[in-house]
Amino acid sequence: MTKKIKENKPQIDLEEMKSLLQRTQADFINYRRRNEDDKANFVKYATSDIVEQVLPVMDNFALAAKHVPAEIEQNSWVIGIRAIEMQLEQVLLANGLTRVETVGQPFDPNIHEAVADITDIAQVDGIITTEEGPGYFLNGKLIRPAKVVVNKLKN
Repeated sequence: MTKKIKENKPQIDLEEMKSLLQRTQADFINYRRRNEDDKANFVKYATSDIVEQVLPVMDNFALAAKHVPAEIEQNSWVIGIRAIEMQLEQVLLANGLTRVETVGQPFDPNIHEAVADITDIAQVDGIITTEEGPGYFLNGKLIRPAKVVVNKLKN
């Protein structure tokens, strides 16, 4: 006579299996979504190092343009250099670069760097009066704060 030994296998309820499968599927969907977001952010900000290295070149173009003697402003070489500066700026703008707004705006320490302050009673306290150096966002992320002069009426 053979005895049947009853195995003690836990029985998983069909509803429990269904619930487990749904949670696993939801976790996978969330993982895929996070992974796609991470890839998109990587692509969006991968150029930030290069852009940050090119910004001083743009600054030097602007500085050079300020110091062109009046007698050669219409020289074709000067006009060509200015066209190159504009072309470089357009390439960066097309790739998500935008300037931080400054003059006439309230000072915001998150996007502005105060390099000096003045007292002008004709202007509102805390308003930016002068931009000393441009600041930039790349795809909405601050990559360089603007250097500004702020009106300060209170001590």
